Amino acid sequence: MAIKRDTTDHYFSKAIRMRNDWTCEKCFKCDDNAKMTNKSKFIETAHVYTRRYRHTRWHSDNAIAACNACHRWFGDNPPDFYIFIKNNILGETRMDLLMRRKSVSRKYTKAEKAEITEHWKSECKRLEKLRMNGTQGYIDLIDYD
Repeated sequence: MAIKRDTTDHYFSKAIRMRNDWTCEKCFKCDDNAKMTNKSKFIETAHVYTRRYRHTRWHSDNAIAACNACHRWFGDNPPDFYIFIKNNILGETRMDLLMRRKSVSRKYTKAEKAEITEHWKSECKRLEKLRMNGTQGYIDLIDYD
C-alpha cells in the first residue's frame, strides 16, 4: 500500500528540489523551466529511508533532488543508492546520524505536524526570495528539529 502524500510532504519536497536549484544530484540534469515556475515535470524528491519512518520523513538529510530516471535507478538499486548518499552527499558521520534517527520511533501530534508544515512552507518562501535575489546553486536548508 502506497504512503499518501499530504501538505507537509508537498512543501518538504518542494524545499528539497528548490535547495538544489531544480537539479538532479546524481546526473546534474536541470529543469530550467522549474526555476521560473517552482514546478517541475521531472525533478523529484528521493528519500534515503522511506517515508514510513516518521522521524526522518521530513528531515533534509533524508532526501535529495533526483530526475525521474535517477530516482527510479535509486529505487531499483538501494545498496548503490546508500553508497552514493554516503560518499557524495552526507559523508559517514551524517549518514550514521541519519540511520540512528531512522531507528527512533516517533509520532507527531496534529499541532506538531502543523508546525512542521508551516516550517517547510516558510523554508520554501525563504528559498524563493534568495533565488529571486540571484542566489544560484545549492542552498542549505534549516531543518525543523
